[in-house]
Amino acid sequence: MNGIVNIHQRMYSYQHMEQDLQKIAETYPPESVRLFSIGETVQHRQLRCLRIGPENAERAILVQASMHAREWLNTQLVMLMAERLLRRNQMDILWEGIPYRQLLRHYAVHIIPMLNPDGVEISQGGRKRYKANANGVDLNRNYEIGFGRGESSGENELTGGDAAFFPGDYPGSESETQALMKLVQEIQPDLVINYHSAGEEIIYQKYFNALRYMSDMTTYPLHHETGAAYGSLGDWLTERGIPWCTIETGLGKAPVWHSQIYIQWFRHRDLLPLVLATVPRQGASVHRV
Repeated sequence: MNGIVNIHQRMYSYQHMEQDLQKIAETYPPESVRLFSIGETVQHRQLRCLRIGPENAERAILVQASMHAREWLNTQLVMLMAERLLRRNQMDILWEGIPYRQLLRHYAVHIIPMLNPDGVEISQGGRKRYKANANGVDLNRNYEIGFGRGESSGENELTGGDAAFFPGDYPGSESETQALMKLVQEIQPDLVINYHSAGEEIIYQKYFNALRYMSDMTTYPLHHETGAAYGSLGDWLTERGIPWCTIETGLGKAPVWHSQIYIQWFRHRDLLPLVLATVPRQGASVHRV
């Protein structure tokens, strides 16, 4: 495929993402896309967000990836998805008989391709299995609902180990967590999609209609998460009544082999228009090709 984002780039870094985001923002009209920062990491990297759709949209969908450092292949995947959505919207292509412009008429899609760029840099720099941010905090344990109840790792120090499961000194201690919570509170999304790896399943706590279509498209089974809250983003969203799901891409252990991106791209490339077509029509039937 020809485009700005290179699917063949074997290690998609923060620098690659920054360059591609700038090119995307320059290529597409400002009424269709806006690139902005929602905050800054402890190592002064920007937490970029790409808004696709009208600035005054009535409703919103949020997609975030690479909350965990070693899951950086998902950054490349959601960047490809964002570019496809923009390109097809500009070309006025139809998705299952519906113009992309109609899908985006009332919705803005907010995409955070790399929520944990400091951690990604550590993982790509040699500590492949590193999971946390630069402070050694697992960002998916840093929320107030159930804080401190989850697994705890003795290897969260920055000098060794996976840096997994350490929740931080207190809820919302990390700048990445604070920035994401602030954005959620501002845009009040109808749905939050979290990209993680691995396992090839879709995890949710409260069922919503679009889930079955997402499962059909990706071929991932649905997994209903039960049990006590443990300080995750999902727990925090559920407490606020915001629908969400976590999509676990790839097989094996993260970071998964880059070669897996080709099948992941095939399965996920039209997930955003699918969601735009189904979330506003809860309970309605959707024509599937």
